[in-house]
This record gives sequence, structure tokens and C-alpha cells, in this order.
Amino acid sequence: MLCLASGAAINAAMGPCVGKTGSEHALLQEIIESVETGDIVLADRYYCAYLLIALLRARCADVVFQQQQRRLVDFRRGTRLGTRDHVVEWTKPLLRPGWLDQALYDSLPATQWVREVHVNAKVLVTT
Repeated sequence: MLCLASGAAINAAMGPCVGKTGSEHALLQEIIESVETGDIVLADRYYCAYLLIALLRARCADVVFQQQQRRLVDFRRGTRLGTRDHVVEWTKPLLRPGWLDQALYDSLPATQWVREVHVNAKVLVTT
């Protein structure tokens, strides 16, 4: 985890190359306490997932991620803010990933609102 303003390393996590404890999501879970109220987490589309966004919101942080290629974006849905710009409701996945314990999964909201905006041929997701 790096500070965008200074480039300083804030925290890091390392794990095995295989298995559920070695995924990037699991490693982020280990250092998520470094995220503070008011922080903005900027990451690539690998991190654009309901559960990670909910975990970061629980820490009162905001996010800016590129939308994953698997998630369909329909700008006709949600609350329209402009051309190719809207707020939509996402639903928590039914299956809990192995890196997230049951109690924490249960504490996350069933739905959350995110903004999807088309910028320079990419769809960005932000809180």
C-alpha cells in the first residue's frame, strides 16, 4: 500500500503463491487497518468487488476502481447523473470467500450504492 501524495510505502503483506491465504484480496485484508477515515483507495479493477468496497467503506474510506470486465454496466439503470454516469445498487454476494471470516461477512450490508461513470473508454466505480 503506497501513499499517492509522497510515494511512501504505508504497509505491505506477503503470502504464499497458492491457496486462499495467498490471494491479493486475502493479503489486503491483512493490511486493511492501514486505511484511515477519509482515505481514498485507488486500485485496479481486480479490487473492484462488493466485499472489498464494503470493507473499505466500513473504515470510512472511499474508493476509485476500474470496473471489472465481468460485471455488466447498464447506464439505463439506477439514478442517472449524466451521460454514462449513474448511481446503482449492488447486492452482497451469496457466497462468502474463504479469506473472509463468517462474522465479518455477516456484518457487511446486504446492499450498497456505488457510482459508475464512463471516462476515457473505461468505466470507473467510486463511492
